[in-house]
Amino acid sequence: MEKKHERNTGLDVLRVIACFMVVFLHVSSRYFSAVPIDTFNWKVYTFYDACVRSAVPLFVMLSGVFFLAPGEMPLKKLYGKYIIRLAV
Repeated sequence: MEKKHERNTGLDVLRVIACFMVVFLHVSSRYFSAVPIDTFNWKVYTFYDACVRSAVPLFVMLSGVFFLAPGEMPLKKLYGKYIIRLAV
């Protein structure tokens, strides 16, 4: 009998938050070149940018969590099938 994995809703919520963070990152960095550095607006843009900068690494880590579920895929299959395709 095949073992069913329970869905981790915390990871799903984290993925949704990361989606919003990526959108916010792109919006907050749009006007960096138009605003002088010594203004309050530039400091606000920088603060927002710093708060959501971890969105892309978060997506990479979440992909690893979902892709490398424990005990499902032997390393030989992982390297032979998926890693070589990504490298090419």
